[in-house]
Amino acid sequence: MNTRGNRICSGCDKFIEYLLYTLFFFISSSKSVLEVFATIAILLWFVKKFIEFRDLAAVRISEYKPSATGIRSYAVFLASGLATMVMVYAAIVMTMGVVSKHVEHGYNLFAPHVFIPIVLASALLLSLFCLTIFSMVHSRQLGANLKLASLAFLAVSVITAGFTTSNITISGGTLIFKTMEYFLLFLVIVDVINTREKVAKAAIAFIAQVFIVGLDGIYQYFSGHDIFRHFPLFENIKVTATFKFSNSAGTFFATVLPVPLSLVLFNAVGRRKKLLLLLVSFVVFVSLLLTQARAAWLGFFVAFLFMCVLAGRKKFFSIIGVLSLVVVLTALFGPQGIKDQLKSFAEIGKDQSSQDRLIIWDTGWRMFTDKPLFGLGLGTFMNEFERYRPAGYSEIVYAHNCLLQTAVETGITGVAVSLWIAAGIFLSALRRYFSQKDVFVKAVSIGFLAGVAATLVNSLFDTNLYSLPLAVLFWSVAGLSVTKIQDKLPDN
Repeated sequence: MNTRGNRICSGCDKFIEYLLYTLFFFISSSKSVLEVFATIAILLWFVKKFIEFRDLAAVRISEYKPSATGIRSYAVFLASGLATMVMVYAAIVMTMGVVSKHVEHGYNLFAPHVFIPIVLASALLLSLFCLTIFSMVHSRQLGANLKLASLAFLAVSVITAGFTTSNITISGGTLIFKTMEYFLLFLVIVDVINTREKVAKAAIAFIAQVFIVGLDGIYQYFSGHDIFRHFPLFENIKVTATFKFSNSAGTFFATVLPVPLSLVLFNAVGRRKKLLLLLVSFVVFVSLLLTQARAAWLGFFVAFLFMCVLAGRKKFFSIIGVLSLVVVLTALFGPQGIKDQLKSFAEIGKDQSSQDRLIIWDTGWRMFTDKPLFGLGLGTFMNEFERYRPAGYSEIVYAHNCLLQTAVETGITGVAVSLWIAAGIFLSALRRYFSQKDVFVKAVSIGFLAGVAATLVNSLFDTNLYSLPLAVLFWSVAGLSVTKIQDKLPDN
């Protein structure tokens, strides 16, 4: 790469880095910041990757030597041509579907003054998609297993959005503005946050944010409204902090709380910082309890158990003993709402919330069995739910089980790829944990990985991955859990 290209790439990296820190800090409080900063970071990343692609292509072209028979060259060009034709078709169809949503019914999309811009926009989308594939294939941060899983994920997303969907308008918009944006953010984080110092700054951004939101949750419990947006308590008893719903707040606390706890469990910081992190953890844990979000409690318990197992046998039994004592004391002397929620675990299926979920899950299963291979189409669950819902049930809802919703929208193929991605994240993170000697980096990476586990468990009972801030949160902690540290800096 020439000197000018190096300077541009370095500048993009630095700018993206601080955009990401800001994004991490505002995940819980501002959707506008998330959308604007994520978009700018992704665009700058594409600029960097274009420069890298251009330089690599120049080298490959200069070194290219055709085979004596030319058969290999013909095979490559034929395969590339067929793939390009399919992708061009999918890009144009999805772009037309998205455009049709914003014009009057019956509007002629094939008129030259409309169709030509659509083709140009499709060409741009296709170029960015190819650049994404190039970035994954040549990434030094992603392991081979995670690369293959990511490529399969993109392939299934395109198929279910452009070829097998029941509603191209919804699926095309979902792919372009949601699925790809979240996944690109994951790739950007893995590519840019790649040093010990950067990982530490990312952890600080998350810890500072969750501490502030935790304090806000406690304030809301006693005052009846939160500080920043004056959101009231959900159902007059459940803490929401900066979120609209208590379940969303619970997911946020359960996902980020493992980060400060992991630094304490693995003795990754000094005594003073450990005490400060224990204070942060206590505040966030109290707010988590006050959300009364049972799925979030379960997700955090699984994540905490996961960290305790890695912390060693002695710590495992002592910490589990302390946690059990906390649960018992809370059940005996905590607020009545929390005590009722703890007791309700023994009566799952009898309360209204559980009964609603059973109805939705039964309906979702029938939707899945109608098109089990590739599903009804990416992002179409709520649109199709109305055709399947039982008589007398008037709600139009998400599946309240992200795995089931994935099955309905993308079929068993999409479920398999999603599980492959999750397994790839865990295997990559654990492999780097056991090969890493820096205790601080090990502790932070396991804290973020535990956050991934908390969200995945929670998502079996809720809609986390379909909420903008919580989806950004999940892909952010996933990226930070697998990022590969390229250098080692001295402890500060």
